Amino acid sequence: MSGSRYCKSTATSDTCFYCAGSHASKDCNNKKDRKTSKIKCSNCNKSKSLAERNSASTHKASDTLCPFYIRETERVMSRTIGCTQESKNSYRKKVQDLKMKLGRR
Repeated sequence: MSGSRYCKSTATSDTCFYCAGSHASKDCNNKKDRKTSKIKCSNCNKSKSLAERNSASTHKASDTLCPFYIRETERVMSRTIGCTQESKNSYRKKVQDLKMKLGRR
Protein backbone atom coordinates (compact mmCIF):
# COMPACT_ATOMS: atom_id res chain seq x y z
CA MET A 1 0.00 0.00 0.00
CA SER A 2 1.34 3.41 -0.92
CA GLY A 3 0.79 6.82 0.63
CA SER A 4 -0.30 7.39 4.18
CA ARG A 5 -3.18 6.05 6.18
CA TYR A 6 -5.07 9.30 5.50
CA CYS A 7 -4.62 9.15 1.72
CA LYS A 8 -7.80 8.42 -0.23
CA SER A 9 -5.87 7.19 -3.25
CA THR A 10 -6.35 3.53 -4.09
CA ALA A 11 -3.16 3.30 -6.14
CA THR A 12 -1.25 0.13 -5.38
CA SER A 13 2.16 1.30 -6.59
CA ASP A 14 4.43 4.12 -5.45
CA THR A 15 5.16 7.19 -7.53
CA CYS A 16 8.70 8.55 -7.61
CA PHE A 17 8.94 12.24 -6.67
CA TYR A 18 12.05 12.60 -8.86
CA CYS A 19 11.03 11.17 -12.24
CA ALA A 20 7.28 10.39 -11.77
CA GLY A 21 7.98 6.73 -12.45
CA SER A 22 5.97 3.93 -10.85
CA HIS A 23 8.55 3.04 -8.21
CA ALA A 24 9.64 4.33 -4.79
CA SER A 25 11.90 7.40 -4.87
CA LYS A 26 14.57 5.57 -2.88
CA ASP A 27 14.80 3.02 -5.73
CA CYS A 28 15.06 5.59 -8.55
CA ASN A 29 18.04 4.96 -10.84
CA ASN A 30 17.66 8.42 -12.40
CA LYS A 31 18.03 10.01 -8.98
CA LYS A 32 21.05 7.85 -8.10
CA ASP A 33 22.73 8.71 -11.41
CA ARG A 34 21.76 12.41 -11.00
CA LYS A 35 20.11 12.52 -14.43
CA THR A 36 18.57 16.00 -14.39
CA SER A 37 17.12 15.44 -17.86
CA LYS A 38 14.83 12.78 -16.34
CA ILE A 39 13.29 15.08 -13.69
CA LYS A 40 9.49 15.12 -13.88
CA CYS A 41 6.85 16.35 -11.42
CA SER A 42 4.16 13.74 -10.95
CA ASN A 43 1.67 16.37 -9.68
CA CYS A 44 2.03 18.66 -12.71
CA ASN A 45 2.12 15.66 -15.03
CA LYS A 46 -1.38 14.63 -13.85
CA SER A 47 -2.75 18.20 -13.72
CA LYS A 48 -5.72 19.37 -15.78
CA SER A 49 -3.86 22.61 -16.53
CA LEU A 50 -1.91 22.53 -19.81
CA ALA A 51 0.60 25.06 -18.47
CA GLU A 52 1.30 22.85 -15.45
CA ARG A 53 1.62 19.72 -17.60
CA ASN A 54 4.09 21.56 -19.85
CA SER A 55 6.20 22.59 -16.85
CA ALA A 56 6.31 19.06 -15.38
CA SER A 57 9.80 18.35 -16.73
CA THR A 58 11.35 21.43 -15.12
CA HIS A 59 11.17 20.35 -11.47
CA LYS A 60 10.64 17.48 -9.01
CA ALA A 61 7.40 16.89 -7.13
CA SER A 62 9.14 17.96 -3.91
CA ASP A 63 9.89 21.46 -5.27
CA THR A 64 8.13 24.18 -3.25
CA LEU A 65 7.98 26.32 -6.42
CA CYS A 66 5.95 23.67 -8.23
CA PRO A 67 2.98 25.45 -9.89
CA PHE A 68 0.63 22.68 -8.78
CA TYR A 69 1.89 22.90 -5.18
CA ILE A 70 1.52 26.70 -5.14
CA ARG A 71 -2.02 26.52 -6.56
CA GLU A 72 -3.09 23.85 -4.08
CA THR A 73 -1.52 25.73 -1.16
CA GLU A 74 -3.46 28.87 -2.12
CA ARG A 75 -6.63 26.80 -2.49
CA VAL A 76 -6.23 25.35 0.99
CA MET A 77 -5.48 28.80 2.40
CA SER A 78 -8.66 30.20 0.85
CA ARG A 79 -10.74 27.45 2.51
CA THR A 80 -9.10 27.79 5.92
CA ILE A 81 -11.04 29.75 8.50
CA GLY A 82 -8.89 32.49 9.96
CA CYS A 83 -6.51 32.65 7.01
CA THR A 84 -6.54 36.33 6.12
CA GLN A 85 -5.96 37.99 2.77
CA GLU A 86 -2.81 39.44 4.32
CA SER A 87 -1.36 35.96 4.94
CA LYS A 88 -2.26 34.89 1.38
CA ASN A 89 -0.51 37.96 -0.02
CA SER A 90 2.47 37.25 2.22
CA TYR A 91 2.69 33.70 0.82
CA ARG A 92 2.47 34.97 -2.77
CA LYS A 93 5.21 37.53 -2.10
CA LYS A 94 7.41 34.84 -0.53
CA VAL A 95 6.96 32.65 -3.62
CA GLN A 96 7.75 35.55 -5.97
CA ASP A 97 10.87 36.50 -3.97
CA LEU A 98 12.12 32.92 -4.04
CA LYS A 99 11.50 32.68 -7.79
CA MET A 100 13.47 35.89 -8.35
CA LYS A 101 16.29 34.67 -6.11
CA LEU A 102 16.55 31.38 -8.00
CA GLY A 103 16.11 33.00 -11.43
CA ARG A 104 12.80 31.34 -12.24
CA ARG A 105 9.76 32.99 -13.77
